Amino acid sequence: MISETFIRTCAKHDRLVLSKHALYKMSKEGITYGQVREALVSGEVMETQHSGKDMKVLFQQGGDRGPEFYVVVAACDPPDVVTVCRVWEDVWILSGRTLRRR
Repeated sequence: MISETFIRTCAKHDRLVLSKHALYKMSKEGITYGQVREALVSGEVMETQHSGKDMKVLFQQGGDRGPEFYVVVAACDPPDVVTVCRVWEDVWILSGRTLRRR
């Protein structure tokens, strides 16, 4: 199983795949590759999703103001950024420093 540490290391070395959907969402939401990379390198892991043999890790944007977006990464080699999403307050709540589902 690919670990959070492996994903962070790949992000540090710009060893990521970005899906067309992720690129579209980044463009639409005004989120840069640098911001996505930083979220993967130093952001909090908010959730891990297991669906059969597929695993996805959700990393939230770091920072003092609270996260404005999160990144969904398929845990594979190289890690695949599936999508980037703005935080919706009706779905997520900030618990300490980490977003949790309501």
